[in-house]
Amino acid sequence: MKGFKFSHYISRMALNGTSVAVYCNKDQSVYRLIAERGGCKIRSSIEVHLTNEEYEEYEEYEEYEEYEELPHDPYNLMDRFLHTASMCGIYFH
Repeated sequence: MKGFKFSHYISRMALNGTSVAVYCNKDQSVYRLIAERGGCKIRSSIEVHLTNEEYEEYEEYEEYEEYEELPHDPYNLMDRFLHTASMCGIYFH
């Protein structure tokens, strides 16, 4: 993950030891969501690339979703966590 640094966790929770970390590049135009367990990327999980709304017009970012479009309800962080975990290929039953 050259050029990306850890920014924050998607929510203040982990489920079964799994959390979703957010990494961003220097100018915070591109974000990566990575499912982690114990601070390490979970094998066979998917790295999800998201963009910041301001950089939407660049052609190279067209296939990426926008970070701001993720579900955000301060009273229900579980929804945000489960949504981003499923984007990374982690499903809880």
